[in-house]
Amino acid sequence: MGAPPLGSIGVPNSLSLNQRGSNEIAVSLTAEAFNRIQVDALENSIEGVRRRVDATGTLEPSIQKQGDNRILVEVPGLADQRH
Repeated sequence: MGAPPLGSIGVPNSLSLNQRGSNEIAVSLTAEAFNRIQVDALENSIEGVRRRVDATGTLEPSIQKQGDNRILVEVPGLADQRH
């Protein structure tokens, strides 16, 4: 029959369809598709932060993923701004 259709995020079978009663269908992302979206969103956010920091002319900033949902930005010469 060939390969399964790809969803809009490039993951095979990225949607799950479940019939709920006679006139209701629930459509949801599969766990794999949801995880792919989270990973892509974090990677895109890191690149966005990197472009903004680089545009300021900051020398040697450290921009990295921290855990599954955080971005750590360290800029030499700036004090910790948390209070």
